[in-house]
Amino acid sequence: MFIVRTSSTEGLGEPIASAFADLGWAHGSVYPCDQAALMFGNNRKIPVETRPVVSVRKDGARAVILPCTTKDHSADPEFFELVNDIDVWWTKPWDGRRSFACRRYEVLDPSHLRKAIGIMPQPARIRLADWLKERW
Repeated sequence: MFIVRTSSTEGLGEPIASAFADLGWAHGSVYPCDQAALMFGNNRKIPVETRPVVSVRKDGARAVILPCTTKDHSADPEFFELVNDIDVWWTKPWDGRRSFACRRYEVLDPSHLRKAIGIMPQPARIRLADWLKERW
């Protein structure tokens, strides 16, 4: 888990997930991200150059993202399904695969994000934020 340093007596601070407490909606853009910058998926048998991620927050020098996979996790509460044309609008024609965002967020430099490949409409951004708050 990532920790934000504060002036607390223990010196550890609050988990960065506490930032989700006031999250009204997720940023909601879907980007290809350099796989080398991510922990999620770094043990693949066949490496890939990029992996889709959903941006939860972007603050200048950092981006809080949820890595995505097309492996079916429909029964796993750790994953949020991005339903085509309901939860995400793709910039290119949909290829028919289902996508799932993992709740285990990562914080990275936004320079690892390439041009957006999808956007979540506002109702989906709110559902994603609520889903995250339930899990953190």
